[in-house]
Amino acid sequence: MEIYLLAFLLYILMAFIIKLYGNIANIIPRTVYLVPFFLVFGSIAMLRSQFVGVDTKLYTLLFSRMQGQIDLDTLANSKFPLYDLYSALVFKINASPNTIIIFNSLIIIFGICLIIKRMSSNVFVSSFLFVSLYFYFHSLNISRQYIALVILWIGITFLLKDKDVTFFVYYLMACLVHSTAVVGIFIYVLYKIKWNKIKYFILAIIVSILPVVTKNLLNLFIKIFPSYAFYTDTEYGSQSFAVQGQGNKIYLTMFYACFLIIGFLIQRRLTKDTVKRVAFYNAVILVTVILGLIFSKDVLMTRIEFYFSILMIIYIPEVIINFFKIAKMSVIKKTNYINLTLAVVLLITLVPMVYQLYKGIDGVIPFSSFLN
Repeated sequence: MEIYLLAFLLYILMAFIIKLYGNIANIIPRTVYLVPFFLVFGSIAMLRSQFVGVDTKLYTLLFSRMQGQIDLDTLANSKFPLYDLYSALVFKINASPNTIIIFNSLIIIFGICLIIKRMSSNVFVSSFLFVSLYFYFHSLNISRQYIALVILWIGITFLLKDKDVTFFVYYLMACLVHSTAVVGIFIYVLYKIKWNKIKYFILAIIVSILPVVTKNLLNLFIKIFPSYAFYTDTEYGSQSFAVQGQGNKIYLTMFYACFLIIGFLIQRRLTKDTVKRVAFYNAVILVTVILGLIFSKDVLMTRIEFYFSILMIIYIPEVIINFFKIAKMSVIKKTNYINLTLAVVLLITLVPMVYQLYKGIDGVIPFSSFLN
């Protein structure tokens, strides 16, 4: 655990130096804060051994077994053809099992940096939250799904600019990496709706009644993607949740709900340019909260929820900053209150992160490197 905490301290120190220099020189763009994030947490992810992350060893075994051999028949029968093609290309670069760990980590960290750069109102806070809300540690475990997640949300950055065709290209790519990315079509639908109170209420009802129809939906999903049948097994599911679980998930979901309430309260008072984006974010986080409360111990639904809950790293600073922007106070006070609130929130998120690390969630401790 110590290496992750030291990484946090190093990242904060590097960000503080950048901030200090920026105040003096007044020339530092905000995206520069992503450089220490990429260097620190990217290095840890890329240099970890196959024993860090429950599923990491499985990825290396599949990578070695493939031997870089790929053909049209193999791709046609593959459950994740784009990932298999990518793995074969990586194998030709270097056949060492550690190579796939390096490339997977590079794609995830770079992709997250790109998403934060395009979407976040505070890149330092968003990158911090990616780690403290445990998304980073999940990515060390279920790397293939996180590659799909990153690809999907890069596509959503284009969707926010109403570039639908580009979004669907990324959406298709994500689905060819991991089957669960099919839920991205629901995020697309959420973006296209003009939200109001009644529509939010209808969305809440629809998501809330999922337990009634979930058995039929899961059966349909399993028929289409039979490789996920083991997630519905009760015995395996309980064990898998213990490995992948998110600690006190109900409390974390309630924490998310607090920001959702603020998001609803400020939505009507935002500018025209901002209100559509925040309304869409509110819908996504509403789905996140309801899924988190109802399916807190369902492994497959937890996997699906990641595609929605990842938005929290963007949503939290967005809501806090906009809340104080519309407040009637001086600019200096607004800035001070924003910084203080963000600092308090970041400190709070460290508590469940440390708890989950202590409990061994995702199998990321003890840390070891293939360089040792």
